[in-house]
Amino acid sequence: MTRRRVALAAGVLVVALAAFTARFVLWPATDEPGRADAVVVLAGGLGERFPAARALVEDGVAPVLVVSHGRSGCGERRDGYETLCFTPDPDRTQGEARATARLARERGWETIVVVTSTYHAARARKLFERCLDGEVRAVGVDPPTRGGLPTPRNVLREWVAWPHALVAERGC
Repeated sequence: MTRRRVALAAGVLVVALAAFTARFVLWPATDEPGRADAVVVLAGGLGERFPAARALVEDGVAPVLVVSHGRSGCGERRDGYETLCFTPDPDRTQGEARATARLARERGWETIVVVTSTYHAARARKLFERCLDGEVRAVGVDPPTRGGLPTPRNVLREWVAWPHALVAERGC
């Protein structure tokens, strides 16, 4: 391969990676919560996810708040909503989707709102849609960083996690 072709291929790869990052990590499409059977808050982030999920439930989006890796208030009913907690297995988004699907089957839920960081919303929606039969809405919350953008570490994590989700984790 000539140097020119190598340079062209490298340029195309850089442009493709930049476009992917912009579309699926920096500014992904997120959903309006609407009414749902449960709001599920995923573990991780920098503390921005749980308050946003709790606010949705308190605003009447759903009667159940489901917390991944939750500790306090689990199994309690307060302020008009129930709080459920689980520990995912495996301990990643796929495990959270599997645990939520199990709860949805047991409780007859048809619509789930998944609350996560904005940079994680598109991939989380894809993984949850593979596991749940009903509607999945992904609500992204901007991380409390400069400009609400993900840290370089979060971008790198998504670069690695997306191919894994598309190739290795094709099912639930």
